[in-house]
Amino acid sequence: MVTETKKYIMQISTLITGTTMANVIPILVVPILSRMYSPADFGVIALFISLTAIVGSISNGRYELAIILPRDQREAIALTLSSVLIALSLALVLLPPVILLNAPLAKLLNNENIGLWLYLLPLSIFIFGVNNPLNYYHVRKERYKAVTAAKIARALSLAIVQLYGGVMGWGGSGLILGFLVASLVESLVLFRRTRPEWDVFRSINMNEMKTQMKRYIRFPKFSAWGAASNTLSTNLIDIVIPAIFSTVMLGYYALINRILGMPLKMIGNSISQVYFQKAAEQRNEKGDTWPVFKQTFLMLIGISLPLFMLIFLFIEDLFGIVFGEEWAIAGSYAKILLPLFAVRFIVSPLSVTCSVYEKQKVAFIWQLSLLLSIIIIFIATQYNNYGFDKFLNLFTWLSSALYLIMLAFVIRLSLGKHQ
Repeated sequence: MVTETKKYIMQISTLITGTTMANVIPILVVPILSRMYSPADFGVIALFISLTAIVGSISNGRYELAIILPRDQREAIALTLSSVLIALSLALVLLPPVILLNAPLAKLLNNENIGLWLYLLPLSIFIFGVNNPLNYYHVRKERYKAVTAAKIARALSLAIVQLYGGVMGWGGSGLILGFLVASLVESLVLFRRTRPEWDVFRSINMNEMKTQMKRYIRFPKFSAWGAASNTLSTNLIDIVIPAIFSTVMLGYYALINRILGMPLKMIGNSISQVYFQKAAEQRNEKGDTWPVFKQTFLMLIGISLPLFMLIFLFIEDLFGIVFGEEWAIAGSYAKILLPLFAVRFIVSPLSVTCSVYEKQKVAFIWQLSLLLSIIIIFIATQYNNYGFDKFLNLFTWLSSALYLIMLAFVIRLSLGKHQ
């Protein structure tokens, strides 16, 4: 048990170290970018990324989650190829409406500057749909160094292109081009690291892919819609804020989300990937996941409490000092949102327990509840003419309550109470 525990911690440490290195680069350049680009520019990139994330969340039919589960390696590769093929199909389906309805879509989003970049949305979604399954494939193979190498390459290319765009005065275009180039670089690095299995990849036929898609049909049937609801609830705010308030307010929120979301990206997601692999392995071998769940839960709490308490003490003043006076007001908004990010840091990595036990239906109901709560907040905000502060407070506490409900469920699930 001691050996397994050490191995688990080392694997998490490998991912966290690489992910931290990958995220330190964007952190270092954000104070520079915030002086090169306006809040409105950050609003445009936030909107583009949100549209990519919303559609991208179902671009693989959620089969990428199933890649870790089969005992047979060939079955896992069939699922990886199936995931990429579904993403390509979706991108091709989206291309005609994006071209033909470009102007109406830009008007609907209340942002004319996004119109040009909507043409590249299918490409962005396809790249998203390639990165997802390749990431999970490497996690299955315990190639955590490959995952971190891809993240570091992504971070470097993102920083270089966005800084160059700022110097050249490209406006929001520099931020979006940086995002697209960085996503493509990540795909290329991940693909190159699959080289030892290229012969097997080429030998997989359509019948094998169909067999695995049928075997794991619960993922697109329930998990895909749940993921869409969850991603929509997370990113819908980026679409509605400019409609209710302004693109400038979206720019403030986008920077806050980027900074407060760093702990989850740097640490939480790395823990989640290793936990998912270990929990699936433990369930296959022993039928129980409580030991690894408990270990991961305590680890997340131990990191979250001191980290977010420290952020709470200094966040309000730091925004103006680090990012410039134009961003000072964002510090007070960040303080309102901080409890939600702290709770999300603990719960999000553990929520994959639902996939381990194939409880996609329950996850879908919870994610749909999260989406409906966000819609209710938007309606209440518009109807009562709430200010941005009031809107953020409602969003924070209602969302936090729902995350705690999910935490209670996955604890019981890992104890075998809902199997």
